[in-house]
Amino acid sequence: EATGSNYYTEDVIRKYRDNSDPDLYPNVNWIKTLYEDFAQNARLNVNISGGGSVARYYVAGSLYSEGSIFKEEQTNSYDSSLKYNKVNFRANVDLNVTNSTILNVNLANIYETRRRPGSDMGNIWYYAFATSPNAFPPKYSDGKFSGPQAGSGYNPYNLLMNSGYANDYWNSAQSLIGITQDFGDLITSGLKANIKFSWDAYNSGTISRPMEVQQWLAIGRNEEGELEYNETNRGQESLGYSRSMDGYRTYYLEGSLTYDKLINKKHRVGALFLYNQKQTNYLNADSALGSLPYRTQGVAGRLTYAYSDKYFAEFNMGYNGSENFAPGHRFGFFPAGAVGYMISNEDFWKPIAHIIDVLKFKSSYGLVGNDQIGGGRRFIYEETIITEGNNYVFGSTGQYAPGRIRMGEPANPNVSWEKAYKFNIGAEISFFNSLKLEGDYFKEKRRGIFLQRAGLAGIVGLSTTPWVNVGKMNNQGFDGTLKFNRKIGKVNVTALANYTYAHNILIDNDEPDWNYKYRNRIGKPYGQPFGLVALGLFESEEEIKNSSKQSFGAVRVGDIKYLDVNGDGVVDTSDELAIGYPSMPEITYGFGVTAQWQGFDCSVFLQGSDHTSLFVNGGSIYGFTSGSLTRAAINEDVYKNRWTISNPNPKAKYPRLDAQNNQNNNRTSTYRMYDASFLRLKNAEIGYTIPRRYTESFYVNNLRVYLSGVNLLTFSKFKLWDPERGGGEGAAYPPNKIFSIGLNVNF
Repeated sequence: EATGSNYYTEDVIRKYRDNSDPDLYPNVNWIKTLYEDFAQNARLNVNISGGGSVARYYVAGSLYSEGSIFKEEQTNSYDSSLKYNKVNFRANVDLNVTNSTILNVNLANIYETRRRPGSDMGNIWYYAFATSPNAFPPKYSDGKFSGPQAGSGYNPYNLLMNSGYANDYWNSAQSLIGITQDFGDLITSGLKANIKFSWDAYNSGTISRPMEVQQWLAIGRNEEGELEYNETNRGQESLGYSRSMDGYRTYYLEGSLTYDKLINKKHRVGALFLYNQKQTNYLNADSALGSLPYRTQGVAGRLTYAYSDKYFAEFNMGYNGSENFAPGHRFGFFPAGAVGYMISNEDFWKPIAHIIDVLKFKSSYGLVGNDQIGGGRRFIYEETIITEGNNYVFGSTGQYAPGRIRMGEPANPNVSWEKAYKFNIGAEISFFNSLKLEGDYFKEKRRGIFLQRAGLAGIVGLSTTPWVNVGKMNNQGFDGTLKFNRKIGKVNVTALANYTYAHNILIDNDEPDWNYKYRNRIGKPYGQPFGLVALGLFESEEEIKNSSKQSFGAVRVGDIKYLDVNGDGVVDTSDELAIGYPSMPEITYGFGVTAQWQGFDCSVFLQGSDHTSLFVNGGSIYGFTSGSLTRAAINEDVYKNRWTISNPNPKAKYPRLDAQNNQNNNRTSTYRMYDASFLRLKNAEIGYTIPRRYTESFYVNNLRVYLSGVNLLTFSKFKLWDPERGGGEGAAYPPNKIFSIGLNVNF
C-alpha cells in the first residue's frame, strides 16, 4: 500500500495467515512470545523492639524477591532470567550511660542482587517492538537459532533467551554513633549537646557473561522439503567474561547545641547551633582528580520564639562551604525567616473554638544554596589542558614531534553557588477536631544556574563553550492538603487529599532571540516542547498546490498539513512554536479513604497528574523508518486507524504510511501530541484482624490478614500504553499491577 504495489502475492499472504509453514512464513506475536502476563514477588518483614530505662533496642530485617514478565529459556546451561532480590537489615541501640547521657549506635545494611539477560534490556524492548512478525521465527523447527542478515538488526528472542547473562550487585552499609548530653542539671534546663559520626560504604559490581549463538536465516526448501539456510552469525562456543566495579566511602561529622525552654508559661524560646563536615572518597575513580576526596563543611543556626503559643517567629542561617568553588567563593551565607499567628489560641476565639478549633496563618522567606551545579568536571575555577596527537614538527629535518597541548575548558574563577529565593504564605484551619485544611502559596526565584553560554558568537574563537552562573528561572504554585478523621457510628473513617500546582518560567538561559520571538525558550516552562501546528491531513492535490510549501520532502494526499505560522509561504522549522505541556506534570494530586469497623479495615488511594503532554514516535508508530523489512513492525492502532486510499478519512488518527522514512509526517507536532494526564487507583487494601482472644494463647498480640493491590486501574484519554511511561512507542518495562496476600503478626 505504501509503495502503491503488492509486495506479497496472495499465495504468500495465505501462508502467513494459515501458519502452514511457520519456518518460511512465520507470523510471530513477539510480545506474547517474549513476555508473560504475570510475575511473582514476595516480601517478608520482621522487627523486634524492647528495652527499659537503661537501654532500648530496635532490630528490623526484610527480604524481598521480585520476578519479571520476561520468559525464560529452559534448555540453556545458564539462567538468563530477570530476577531481583533485596535484603535489608537495621539495628538501633540507645544506652543511658548516665542519667543525662545517652549513647546511640545505628547500623544498617542493604544488599541487592539482580540477574538479567546478557543483552541490554533496552535493546530487547526495542527489537520486540521493531521486529516484523514475518521476519523469521523465534527458533526454527529443527532447533537452529534464527537471525537476520548482518546490518538488519537482531532476533529479540535471542537477545532475551540466548545472549548469556549478567549479575549485578549493590551493597550499602551505614553506621552511626552518637552521644547526647543533657546539661539541665549542670548548667541550665533545656540545654543539650549532641555529637555524631557516621561512616557509610557503597559498593556495586557487575559480572557479565555475554553470549552469541550461531544463527541462520532460512531461504527455502530443497527437493526433500528440508530447510536451506544462510549462516548470518557464526556465534561463539563459550560465554564471554567481563566485570566492572564501583564504590565510595562517606564520612560525616556533626556537632550541635540545642536549647528549648518555656519561661513564665508564656515565652517559648529555642536555639540551635550546628557544625558539620562531610568527605566522600570514590574507590574506582577514572582520573587523578576524581580520586581526590570530595568535601563540604558548614555551620547552621536557628532561633525560635513563641508567645503564649499564639505568635511565632523563627530565624535560620547556614554558612556552608564547598570545594567546587574558588577561594573567596567557596562559602555562602543562606538566611531564612518565618512568622506565624495562631489566632485560634486567642481568648476571643473561645466562643467558636468548638467549630473552628485551629486557625493559623504563616509565612516564610529565605535563601537556599546549591553547590551540585553540574558542568561535568571538578574544580571549574581551573582551566583544563588537552594533549593531542596531531604533532607540530621541529628541527632542521623535522625529526622531533613531541605532540601538542592546548587549553580545553577555560577557567572560571567566579563560579559560585546556585541560589534560590523562596517565599511561602499559607494558612491552616480545622473544623470540629475532624476536618483539617492546609494551603500554601509558594514562589521561588532561582538565580545563578550553571550552564553553558549560548550567546557567544563563533567569531569569539573559543574551542569550547564556557560554563557560567548565568541562568535564571522562576517557579510558583499552590500546595494544599485535606485531612479528615472521625468516628461515624461504629465506623472509624480517615480521609486524606493533596493537590500541588507548580508552574515554572525560564527567565534567562543566555540565548539571544531566535529568528522569530515565538521560538524563544525564554518565557516558557523548562522542558517546554516545541513543534509544528497540524491542521489535519491533505485531502487533494489541489489543496497541496494551494497551501504553503512544506519543506520536509515530497507531500502527498494523506500527509499532515501544517500551519505556516510566520506567513512566509513556506512551512519549515521556523514555524515551530510552543505546543502542549512539558513531560513533568504541573499538577499532581491524590486522595484516599480508610475505614475500620470492628476487625475489618479497608482503604483506597488514588493519584493523578495533569498539565502534561506526550508525543508518540518511533518505528512502530511512524512505520517503515528502519530501511529494512526485518524491522518494520507497526502498532496495531496505527494499522487500524491510519489514512488509506480505501478509507481517505481527513480526520484519521494517523497519516498515510510511507515506504520510507517520511520526514514530513514524522515530526514533532500537535498531530503526534496527546494529553498525558491520568487518574490511577494506586492502592486498595482490605484486611481483617482476628480478635485477640483467639490468638493470645499462641502469644500473639495482633494477627491481621489482608489482600492488597497496586496500580489496579488507570483512567486516561491516552490508551496506547500507560501514560506515566511517557512518549515514544511504549517500548519499555511497563508499570505492573501487583496483587498481594499478606499476614501481619505482632508477638
